[in-house]
Order: sequence, then structure tokens, then C-alpha cells
Amino acid sequence: MNDETAEAGPYYSAHAHALQSFVEKVTVFKAATNYKDDVLTTNAASDSDTFKLGVLYDRYFEYAELLSTQWLVKEAVSF
Repeated sequence: MNDETAEAGPYYSAHAHALQSFVEKVTVFKAATNYKDDVLTTNAASDSDTFKLGVLYDRYFEYAELLSTQWLVKEAVSF
């Protein structure tokens, strides 16, 4: 096994752990503040809309992809 492959495993694990921790914290803060994004809840989003929290939603999407690669599709759909 070459060095690049050996480093990819720990990097992926560390990234997955950090992503999970981040999503858990944001989810708890969101629940604690009862935050609802009006653009998402009213279905008022269109292709021209720019989400203020777009970067955050990208992380949620990345986390959902991570879950689905582990066959946790039901959990991935919830995110």
C-alpha cells in the first residue's frame, strides 16, 4: 500500500467524524432555537433564489451522502 492510500483512510475517518459532530451540533442548536428557514418551509425557493445558509445545506447534503454510503438511507433522507 502506498503512502497516499494509507493517508486517505485516516483523513476520511477524521473528516466523517468532524462532519457528524458538526451536523449534530447544528441540529441541536436549530432545535433549541426553534429555527425555521422561511425559504425552505414555504417552498418559495426558485432557481434564482440564493440561500443565506447554502454552505450549511451543502454540509447537510454531504452528511446525507455519507450516511447513504453506509446503507443508512432512512437516516440520510431525514437530513
